[in-house]
Amino acid sequence: MLKKNWQKIIYIFLTALLIYLPFQVFAQEFLSSVIRLSPSVSFWLAHWYEVFILVIFVITFFRKASVQTKRPMWQVASFCIILLGFGSIFLFSKAVGRGIEGFRIDLFFILGLFIARNLTADFSTKLIKTYLLLSVLISVWALLERFLPIHYWQKVFNFSTDFGFGNYFVGTTPRSDSIFNGPSQLSNYLLPAAGLLIFEIKKNAKPNWQKYLYYFVILLAIGFAYSRAAWLGLITLVVLMTIFTVKNWPLRGKILLITVLALAIPLFSVRTETGSISTAVLTHDTSQESHVIAAETTVTEVKKRLYQPLKLFFGSGLSSAGPLVLKYHDGLISESWYLQILLELGVVGLAFWIWLMAALFIDMIKRNAGLAYGLVAVSIAALFLHTFADSPTTSWTLFALIGANLGKHNEENFN
Repeated sequence: MLKKNWQKIIYIFLTALLIYLPFQVFAQEFLSSVIRLSPSVSFWLAHWYEVFILVIFVITFFRKASVQTKRPMWQVASFCIILLGFGSIFLFSKAVGRGIEGFRIDLFFILGLFIARNLTADFSTKLIKTYLLLSVLISVWALLERFLPIHYWQKVFNFSTDFGFGNYFVGTTPRSDSIFNGPSQLSNYLLPAAGLLIFEIKKNAKPNWQKYLYYFVILLAIGFAYSRAAWLGLITLVVLMTIFTVKNWPLRGKILLITVLALAIPLFSVRTETGSISTAVLTHDTSQESHVIAAETTVTEVKKRLYQPLKLFFGSGLSSAGPLVLKYHDGLISESWYLQILLELGVVGLAFWIWLMAALFIDMIKRNAGLAYGLVAVSIAALFLHTFADSPTTSWTLFALIGANLGKHNEENFN
């Protein structure tokens, strides 16, 4: 009875968290711009869930530690990178407080795996349904906002000008944000939903046109966000799933047709004042130049570290190469999650991260191929973005869903 009650508490908390996370930046903006709270108060109120996560993790960890004898590879890999992160805070970060802040952004979401693991199949299924419903609603708004004037959030709520629709363009065409603080954050959040829907479509013996429609709407939203990294992740996901998961040729044809159509519509909707549409889509005007500069700077730094073994193997400390650099005005913006990990936690940290991703994929492919390939898609996008650090909504949601499906139930029991 006690175990069932604890599982129910975790399920209720994770459901609330999954529903809240897409609105987190919106909530922080509302607290700051409408209620007029200070930036620091607004920030911590918007991140209310972090204290609860820490408490639940501690309780869950010690409950399991007393009965668990053999730990799976994903747990060992998680412990390794978490311990390395803690060591980095005190040994390599420029300040302990800054290192802790870096840990919150870079690694804290890994705890979601431990909190959500071993939920019942019923609870796991309900969490996925909640996420899919949210994804569809968020996608619908991403499409509807294209008929609204740019900066409509500023006109309605007096939000800051850097939030919402109208800040990012491809040529003269605005990129969809929905309720997120950027188009990349929106599209990365939706990538696992695409994999889950393909998995659901594959499982149904009879055609389910509702799920086809959901898949089409979500892909349209990803398309109108015009994130090249997310597009590449999506294409990788679709190709891998149509090869290894979907065995029915007519079904493969339908999925590929919907995918091509959903990406073609945004592509042919791009408008530019001068220059070609293909150039605008592929380079995002000045965005490509910033990526090239970041890559060159990172390569130069890595070459220097070849003569600094300690930095090469263990990095220069959390928060020294990711989004927090913008706050502290020093360090490197690598424009890649993997390069960020390499610079912050060194070769050892990058090896631990790849080990963790491989272990999770191997475990999840046996249970839910949609989530497994969703992880692959987000990981592909992270090659070109600070995905896991830059979008806590994506990282927390993905790791909570994966954790909830790491129990003993298998793919056949997942309905």
